Amino acid sequence: PSSTLLPVGTLTCCVFDHNCSPGAGGGAFLQGSGATVANCTFVGNDADTFGLRFVGGGGAILAIHEGNLGFEIFNSILWDNAPNQIVGENFGADPIVVSNSCIQDGLPEGAILVDGGFNIESFPRFVDAKGPDNDPFATDDNNLRLANNSPCIDAGDSAALLAVDASGLDLDVLPRELDDPGTVNGERGFVDMGAYEFTGVSDDRCSAADLSVPFGVLNFDDVIAYLQAFGAEELDADLAPAYCVFDFDDVLEYLKLFGAGCP
Repeated sequence: PSSTLLPVGTLTCCVFDHNCSPGAGGGAFLQGSGATVANCTFVGNDADTFGLRFVGGGGAILAIHEGNLGFEIFNSILWDNAPNQIVGENFGADPIVVSNSCIQDGLPEGAILVDGGFNIESFPRFVDAKGPDNDPFATDDNNLRLANNSPCIDAGDSAALLAVDASGLDLDVLPRELDDPGTVNGERGFVDMGAYEFTGVSDDRCSAADLSVPFGVLNFDDVIAYLQAFGAEELDADLAPAYCVFDFDDVLEYLKLFGAGCP
């Protein structure tokens, strides 16, 4: 599918999965004043570098701020988009502020996109980003809900979401702000990042190397569990870039985490 062009407005609890654009903004091209992106998930979108003004494309989002109203992006996930995650240009009076979001490789350097705090760069841990057919471009079966122990759980800004969406519901029409007792709440509430709220309970793993019970102790059983997960290409074995590719880099990352022990 092609990307979405929005002159102004609010995007809330949306998924942009493997869209493409012959120009900039593979997922969404946002232009105007007063735009808000809240609790959206952008995965696998692709933008060309057509138009030299926006070199780099903005695989997930191209944000162009024009006017005197604010422009903000929060509680969102931008991951595995190409050639990068987000590009901005600001002609407005206020900055483009990005906060409480999971952005692969972080925000680009420069003053155009302002870090509003509590952004992360950790792998978001989706349930199954490729779907049972193992084809990410056949998006009907892609599951971009958050998996157990995702760093995006309870990491959003609850008050900011409530200000733009009073429904209290996620894309599955399930309640927002379901506190996961297995996850430490963020500084701004416990709504999740992304379009879907995690509905389970995270376990008590002490690190990504802690894969067998009892949790909280690293031993040879964890190594065996990792090798089994790696052989089955399960989410717990996908620890190093490029994500969704299982290779020796994942094994090296596991050994590094295992060697570091439990905090």
